[in-house]
Amino acid sequence: MGRTAMSMRICGEILPGHPVTQTFLAADNYLSGIAVLIATYDEKKRTSSINISLRCITDTVRYIASREIKLSQVYDNSFVEVFFEPELSSAGSLYEICVCSDDSSHNNAATLYITDGDQRIKGHVACDSFAKLSDEDGIIAKLSYAPSIVSSRVPPNLEISLVTQCNLNCVHCISRETRKVARRMGPIIRDAVRSWARSGALQTAYTDFSGDIFWADARFGGELDFLISLDIPFHVDTNGTHLSLDAINKVLASKVTSINISIDAANPETYKRIRKGSPHLDTIFGNMKMLSERRYVLGRHDVPLSAAFVAMRSNIEELPEFIMKVKSAGFDAVRTIHMQAYTSDMDHESLWHDQELFNNVRESAIEVANTIGIDIFIDRPFDDRDDQIGTSFCTLPWRAAYLLGNGDVLACCVPGLRMGNLNEQSMEEIWNGQKYQALRRAVNSDNRPASCRACPFVRKTNNPLSYMPHRVIRGLDFEEA
Repeated sequence: MGRTAMSMRICGEILPGHPVTQTFLAADNYLSGIAVLIATYDEKKRTSSINISLRCITDTVRYIASREIKLSQVYDNSFVEVFFEPELSSAGSLYEICVCSDDSSHNNAATLYITDGDQRIKGHVACDSFAKLSDEDGIIAKLSYAPSIVSSRVPPNLEISLVTQCNLNCVHCISRETRKVARRMGPIIRDAVRSWARSGALQTAYTDFSGDIFWADARFGGELDFLISLDIPFHVDTNGTHLSLDAINKVLASKVTSINISIDAANPETYKRIRKGSPHLDTIFGNMKMLSERRYVLGRHDVPLSAAFVAMRSNIEELPEFIMKVKSAGFDAVRTIHMQAYTSDMDHESLWHDQELFNNVRESAIEVANTIGIDIFIDRPFDDRDDQIGTSFCTLPWRAAYLLGNGDVLACCVPGLRMGNLNEQSMEEIWNGQKYQALRRAVNSDNRPASCRACPFVRKTNNPLSYMPHRVIRGLDFEEA
């Protein structure tokens, strides 16, 4: 039986002269970061700082890195990362984390979580804290390893866009650049993708990035058949405009694992303004209801259905009504994300500029979701934290890539991370090529590429660049890594 986190507790205030230390054995080479879960006491009194340091103690003591951060920047119950140059031969070495404070005081201090469960730091050896009850107790922390070359010859997970254009022209579209010219994935690249799936190298797929799969199938024919023929589990993102009965039956008879429909509005006028070129909103909710009903008729209760709402200043107040409509359509969840302004014309729509509005509607939305019985995924509320430019650990460059209809291979959907093109190189050459190697060395470091500094997916809530990424990535060529 595996360990559990049932014994989790705090270790007490970290005051001057009372550090917490944790030793662990690194499991792999290229140790490049640690992240420690930090909790605070008095939310209104955050004037002290906390210091996290790391040293290797295998033979002789060797200092590696430290970070001091003000508690005014730290969200309660969030991870604080310390990055450093990868330890090339870290596997099997003994390391010590020390968490301390020189200026904390009672009710103006941080604390850590101690557990003997699954959330305990991997490789736990010993923990010295005044809350430790047994030798099994260790702090909750995560480790980052950053080998520049991976063992897989191609990405095990692919987000596939078979066509670089879409039937809609959404005002907040992330892929304005790549969809300027319509390109459909050619047969040579399709054959390569099939071969990866047949060999087991490609394990899962996701769609869609810049061209809706159901629209592409209706326009060109064969797009959905191609995806299904890979015979691997896949997730579908769609705008729902072309969810016909035939398409629904076909996809539900496949290895689809989940379906998400992006809508962003409860009001038809708002919907038409945001998703330009769309049919009436009632059509989308009608298609959703048909999908939900067919799911049960065909016995695919295992396929969760969700609807996405990109939150902007001009639509956020529709979120509670949107949740009720999604529930009425028979869906399981609402996924709310902040709009990321990838172009300057969308900057004013960011809720970073109206944080109180987001917080108020967020509370109402959660209350509605709880009352009617539907899951809601939504960002934590804003508060008066100091701005913090940073991200949590990213694992994407080691496990997935984005493949566009024009052959472009992207490390992420955030603009500026084009790794190569399959019309010019093989995926094997790209996946472990120089650009990917450079990204893997940099993504979890203090020298991230501009696109990563503005990442909206592993953001710090109080990182303004992650809401308005155009401020640091506009002008980047897609060749840049």
